[in-house]
Amino acid sequence: MIRKHFWGALVVASLCASSPIQAQSSEDTFARFRYVFALIRDNYVEPLDMAPLAGAAIDMIRGKAPLDEEAWSRCMGERSSLGSDEVAKAMRCAGFDQPGSEADKIMDAAIEAMIAKLDTHSRWVTFTAPAKLLGQPAARASTGLTLRESNRHYTVLATGFTSAAERAGIRKGDELIAIDGTVTAELSFDDVIQKLRGPEGSPTTLTMRRSDGSTADFPLNRTIVDRIDTELQIERRGSVLIVRLSGLPSGATQGVSSALSQNGDVSALVVDLQDNQGGLLSEAVALADLFLDKGVIVTLKGRDKRDVETYRAVKKQLVQGIPILVLVNENTAAGAEILAAALQDNRRATVFGRSTQGAGSVQSIIPVGSQRALRLTTSHEYRADGRKLSEAPVIPNCSSNLDTSTLLNRSVVIAATDPGSCLVN
Repeated sequence: MIRKHFWGALVVASLCASSPIQAQSSEDTFARFRYVFALIRDNYVEPLDMAPLAGAAIDMIRGKAPLDEEAWSRCMGERSSLGSDEVAKAMRCAGFDQPGSEADKIMDAAIEAMIAKLDTHSRWVTFTAPAKLLGQPAARASTGLTLRESNRHYTVLATGFTSAAERAGIRKGDELIAIDGTVTAELSFDDVIQKLRGPEGSPTTLTMRRSDGSTADFPLNRTIVDRIDTELQIERRGSVLIVRLSGLPSGATQGVSSALSQNGDVSALVVDLQDNQGGLLSEAVALADLFLDKGVIVTLKGRDKRDVETYRAVKKQLVQGIPILVLVNENTAAGAEILAAALQDNRRATVFGRSTQGAGSVQSIIPVGSQRALRLTTSHEYRADGRKLSEAPVIPNCSSNLDTSTLLNRSVVIAATDPGSCLVN
């Protein structure tokens, strides 16, 4: 069983046994697969029938094997059950039992095929350089894009308030189709993220497909992306304070708290979580605590019935007595949903917009050697009212089909004049 240390929306997991090192032989490669297979079997949020997962891995290996069907069947023989040993046998039958990059590459693909059977949030992550999984850098050289992936189509959800992508003219809804000429449809999500990053000031050209079907190249230089600057924006319009969060980076709560302290005379607060895909669980909890005196914020439940952790409001709220309007849409997910649900369930805010995504799970990051990691769903999130967030996304008190900017502008007017109104359409 893994021991979990809660680190934001993800969990960094430490292990009672040491992780396998980078494979030096075929046996090391097979040991890595057995290790990952056991991690999934023992720690996934729900009990699993592992046979379909092993079958997916074997099918992937079979597709790469230079054998005809008769030779393959003769080598594999009769199979009474499917498990990690059968996957190792498939590797040998396919001829991928020699040490080297080809064996590693095929085994990585087999693990990916297996994990694809789980859920959309669990992933096998490989790195070209040793990974720093136990910390999060405050800044990084990148383009500032926030992307949503669906069948290797990468759509822009946000560009960051001060990012290179925003300055270049890339817009929400654009589809990223190439990076420096490399077609993104041929890349995994992790490969895309790695290609978007680079040394500070380094040039890159992003090819985008716009909503009208036209394509355009956007040359830009990567910049150090301070996530607070790109994911948190504070604005005051008259007596209404607007907090726009496109993510939940480290320091978000401190930034919002400072803004509230400096604007103690506001009459209403608008918290814009539209297109916010989440971030650090710790920030979601701390932000909710700014606006609540008491009550449950979120409960995490793992596979073991004893693995339950409930987060509650423990501090006196900073904005006593003023109305709070929270804006959400179908791209609001994970930690942002926790924040919206906590304020709604504790009757502290009125939620405007469209129903959220329902991405109510927590992933553990488990290092496997220095260049690989398993991102595995290990907990479900439950709302303050006891419902599982994945089955009960946030449904707005006041529904609206307005676009994000129009809804924001309309909500500010409502907050200033009639915060009890739902007349937003």
